[in-house]
Amino acid sequence: MSKENSPEERDAIEAKYRELARSFIKDHDLYFMAPEGRYYMWLPSSLKWSSLPEQSLRAAHPEYLSNDRWRILLGEMKAAKRNRHIQRCTFLPVTDDEMNIMKWDHWLKPIEGRTENTKWFDYLIQALGNSTPDNMLHIRQVLGWKYMHPEDTQIPCLCFYGEGGAGKNLLADKVLPVVFGAGSTWSGLFEAVKSFNGQLAGKVIVNFNEAADSKLDNDYLKNLVGAPVLQVNEKHQRVYSADNIALYMISTNNVTGAVKVENNSSNRRWSLLKISRALVAIVAEAEGVDVTTAKAMISSAVSTVWTNPTEVAHFLYDCVVAATGLGVCPPAHQPEAEMAALRTCDSADEIIQSVFVDDSRFEFITVSMLYDLYKQHSADSSPGATPRGKQKFNAYVSAYIEQHGLPVGKAEKVNVKMSTGGFQTAQVWFSKTQHAGGPTKLKENSGYYEQGRFRYVDTEIAGSERMLSLVMNFAKEGGPMNAAPARQSAAGV
Repeated sequence: MSKENSPEERDAIEAKYRELARSFIKDHDLYFMAPEGRYYMWLPSSLKWSSLPEQSLRAAHPEYLSNDRWRILLGEMKAAKRNRHIQRCTFLPVTDDEMNIMKWDHWLKPIEGRTENTKWFDYLIQALGNSTPDNMLHIRQVLGWKYMHPEDTQIPCLCFYGEGGAGKNLLADKVLPVVFGAGSTWSGLFEAVKSFNGQLAGKVIVNFNEAADSKLDNDYLKNLVGAPVLQVNEKHQRVYSADNIALYMISTNNVTGAVKVENNSSNRRWSLLKISRALVAIVAEAEGVDVTTAKAMISSAVSTVWTNPTEVAHFLYDCVVAATGLGVCPPAHQPEAEMAALRTCDSADEIIQSVFVDDSRFEFITVSMLYDLYKQHSADSSPGATPRGKQKFNAYVSAYIEQHGLPVGKAEKVNVKMSTGGFQTAQVWFSKTQHAGGPTKLKENSGYYEQGRFRYVDTEIAGSERMLSLVMNFAKEGGPMNAAPARQSAAGV
């Protein structure tokens, strides 16, 4: 428009520009975030939001380089309530002042029925479900429930552990991105998001791949899974809150790299799915081929079946059917055998916590004694379960100390006062606070408890149920036990 145009002509041109602006707004998910002074536009081709300053947006759409047309577009955006002040990522309704960056209208739509290739999804679920009907049904129900009720934050975490090559990451990295969109899933190491977790914001599927004993922070994981709100910490940015919308999965070859079971309600977070056979073995048996041929067939299925939207849509239909009629979220799936195995692992944490952390008077304990206490507690808490071997237990203790930053060291050759009155060379765990330079000779007055409860640390005392009771009850009582010691020195201490 120019001054040369008559008022009637200017009105007609402005009306035309307004109509074009309305069409542009209708055809584009475009919002202005006032606090940032930036424009957010949804890009259907890449299934993600683009955040642009004014100059970049106008350059991408040259028709709005005109100041008149830009002015009109801004007016129409305001009229269409496209100016927002709060950013949300949620499956719940938002107010007119909030911009919801969560999009799900592009999710894959289920297709009823089966094809000749649906069997490949059966093989995958059979491997992940350990050929156990209850396990296989549970996996389908969880996936179907997440699809139908994406806002539910109480869906249990699927913990796959055991045999390698079972397709644990195939489900998260190949199949589910087809369902929810590649931008809605994330798979990686647990450590990658422990400090800066911006990758988790807005994700529908999060898969922690190969979580290891030395890296898994069970307390952090407990606070993450099932929490309605996620505290997002992106590097060099202010921490903000987001809806915790993800279905969490853990894929590991090690049971203790999954979770640690406790005797409280936190167990409702975990579905424990042990895997005993590799996917290639299941395919070879079902197809009647050798392992080499089965591997080639699996490789082909990755591109032709497991990432094919039509084929995945038929699998999705099976999952939706499995979850239909449940009424409530599928409860955590916890076969007793898996629970017992994980309780054994947790007993190690309880012993370490009781000795190294809960006892403010802790000075030292021999490596052998700590292991004997662990075995005793494992037998009491999980009858019939097999505890770790001594070497693995000691490695776990070292990893626990490092992970939690405990001021505890390990000395290889220390003269330890024995109940017989003499000294014996032994490996010990010692308090760096009490023995900053490392112990060389732990004398009689350097006892573990004030009244000599663990002053003598030989095998006879270590195997005593009385001694185990003293250790395990210390945190509850709030200090050293006052009962008579199981064994006294010649001086009667």
